Amino acid sequence: MSYELKRHKLIDLSVKCGEKEYPVVLDIGKSGGDFNKRYAKLVNAEIELKRAQASLANGTVSEMQTLTDAEIVYGTTMVSLMELLFGINGAHEIISYFEGDYTDLLLSLVPFIRDEFVPALKAARHDKMDAYEKAVKPAGGFLGNVFRK
Repeated sequence: MSYELKRHKLIDLSVKCGEKEYPVVLDIGKSGGDFNKRYAKLVNAEIELKRAQASLANGTVSEMQTLTDAEIVYGTTMVSLMELLFGINGAHEIISYFEGDYTDLLLSLVPFIRDEFVPALKAARHDKMDAYEKAVKPAGGFLGNVFRK
């Protein structure tokens, strides 16, 4: 009789651009925390971008550079998140597919991240926590009282 050792499941999602499909390459065991950090940076960059747009519109700031700087930070942050999700080559091919139109890219990509990826990430984390609890709790630790009678 043999006991089967199992690895955690990878997130099985992809996006399609034209005829090419780009799989999500993120392994939550290795990079799940990095996703959280990059996603939080993207949310903060979006807040700063909206703040810069509002300041320019209402005359609080007159320099276009403020908006340009916020757009650069936002774009760089989005590229960083895409590289984590799809790998460096996949991310840059997706960007090329959109021919540098970041607005169009974001309008397509953000719903995927919000509606598909984040729920899959939560489910994968939940499965991993369940497996951890099954492995640890009954024994009172990884080995627990296995050697005691």
